[in-house]
Amino acid sequence: MLAEEPNLTLATVSAAGVPWISPVFFSADAADDLYWTSEPSARHSVNVRETGTGAAVVVRAHPGEPVDAVYMTVRCVELGAPEEILAATAVMAAKPQPERWRIRDLAQVSPGGPWRIYRGHPETVEVRLTAERDGIPVARRTHADFRSAPEAAR
Repeated sequence: MLAEEPNLTLATVSAAGVPWISPVFFSADAADDLYWTSEPSARHSVNVRETGTGAAVVVRAHPGEPVDAVYMTVRCVELGAPEEILAATAVMAAKPQPERWRIRDLAQVSPGGPWRIYRGHPETVEVRLTAERDGIPVARRTHADFRSAPEAAR
């Protein structure tokens, strides 16, 4: 699922405890770390630098699958080391993305450029499954470990 869906909703919190939520285009690597680009003065980018705390949800654009959402708490960082930036751009380039968000040059995501790359490392993961209660469909969250989760969740 993470490989298929283009956007996640990212919730961050400032050092003062003020929450903020933003939709972002993202890519995930083989370890299920999440990567996105953002302008460094955006509120969620500032929050990442201040606290490194986040939560993310990816929802299927076309519901009806057994797993239709993935919820994560994530430890977030702004990437700064050249080798991290290079590796992250490769992850992001592997996923089809809107032309306007495409990284064309490393200078775009390096210090002094208009964007930075951020990584969110999942600390907890839950999936939303559809179950039935008294013949009525209900949504239920359950803990998931992507290493052992159904392929539908990954």
